[in-house]
Amino acid sequence: EGYDVKAVITQPDRPKGRGHKMIPTPVKEEAERLGLPVYQFESLRKEGLELLREISPKLMITAAYGQILSKAVLAVPELGTINVHGSLLPRYRGAAPIEWAVINGEEKTGVTMLDVCLLGCGGMMPLPYRWLTSLMMRLNGSSVLIDCGEGTQIAIKEKGWSFKPIDVICITHFHGDHISGLPGLLLTMGNSERTEPLTMIGPKGLSHVVGALRVIAQELPFEIRFIEISGGEQTFDMGGYLIDAFRVKHNVPCYGYSLRVPRIGKFDVDRAKAQEIPQRYWGILQSGETVEEDGHVWTPDMVLGPDRKGIKVTYCTDTRPSDLIAESAAGADLFICEGMYGEPDKLKKAKEFKHMTMYEAAQLAQRADVGEMWLTHYSPSLNHPEQYLDEVRKIFPRTKCGKDRKSVELDFPE
Repeated sequence: EGYDVKAVITQPDRPKGRGHKMIPTPVKEEAERLGLPVYQFESLRKEGLELLREISPKLMITAAYGQILSKAVLAVPELGTINVHGSLLPRYRGAAPIEWAVINGEEKTGVTMLDVCLLGCGGMMPLPYRWLTSLMMRLNGSSVLIDCGEGTQIAIKEKGWSFKPIDVICITHFHGDHISGLPGLLLTMGNSERTEPLTMIGPKGLSHVVGALRVIAQELPFEIRFIEISGGEQTFDMGGYLIDAFRVKHNVPCYGYSLRVPRIGKFDVDRAKAQEIPQRYWGILQSGETVEEDGHVWTPDMVLGPDRKGIKVTYCTDTRPSDLIAESAAGADLFICEGMYGEPDKLKKAKEFKHMTMYEAAQLAQRADVGEMWLTHYSPSLNHPEQYLDEVRKIFPRTKCGKDRKSVELDFPE
């Protein structure tokens, strides 16, 4: 009440049942009952887009429309588009999201910007209660995997996540406990009918090492694109998020990684009006793209405020402490760091084999001023890492012991 609904757009009527009778969507039936104008298109890219531009709505609301909406469609409304979803995304992305949300007793809905799961937290060898090191993150339908130790496939299945959306695999270094699960994972991804290219990032020699592992996984229905890191630091733009690689101090070339989700500044309506920028371009500018028309050039900085705080997760393992690690992890919402040893008398061993104690990890977290730290990559001899947590928290209070499938959902701050 109080709103002028200019159009209700829904899918075309479809044939159903043995008689193939044309059945309207429930949305159409309800809209007609309320006397609202209804439009149906096979695709919004042409006729639908023309209609939207003609009626020029201030706000658009989508709910289970059944198609991916293009940037051109989303850019039409002056105030943007609200996506209404019946369950948490991306936790329940896929089949029957609402049903599973109800079954699992969820009490809220919304969009989770970054879903993080520590699949395995063991070092050197898998144990009955601890898989080897691996981290998986999901963002807007895309998944990133860091390392792939033995048991990674099982941990993913136990978590209830899918192999198919994995677009990027980052490898820290070429020790067996970090890559031994790779051939099996690639085969499983191939068996899931994946055809999209897979990007792999890692130290120099990556393509050679993976090629050797693929002796038992030769036939894959998708291309693997290798990116071998050069130098001490390198950033990769993956479209929607950034991956920062930074060199750490191990006895072989080894890298840590940060995944960053940037967030642009707020759209300033007054500035846009003052510069007489047509409303149809506001959404495009808000998405960070430049618009050119009839000799006019409008850039995002003309209507956007300063960048806001995004989301950042930093992961490093198999290393001695270094200034570069603290610098790379600075301000991270979550810092996942090796805590190979909890026993204070293991410091000498940590130095000898280029690893870290929990206390050294806590000192790095303190220097980097991170939101929270999870310890990982435990020695097989470390059966109960939590028994050292009180002492570690004296250095960095926001420390938690990582464990297999430990998860968190990170959103943009308000």
